[in-house]
Amino acid sequence: MISAAMTESEYLAALAEIETLMLATLDSEDGQRLDALVCLVQTYESKYCRL
Repeated sequence: MISAAMTESEYLAALAEIETLMLATLDSEDGQRLDALVCLVQTYESKYCRL
């Protein structure tokens, strides 16, 4: 399940899954999941990983 409220462990799991999906075709189910995970990770990082 994809949720906008991520814990740190979910964030790390999402990063690992993103790595496995990097070669997915955009039109595929995996490509759509990759896109959603990237958006969630970007949101998490903008909130908790400030430079």
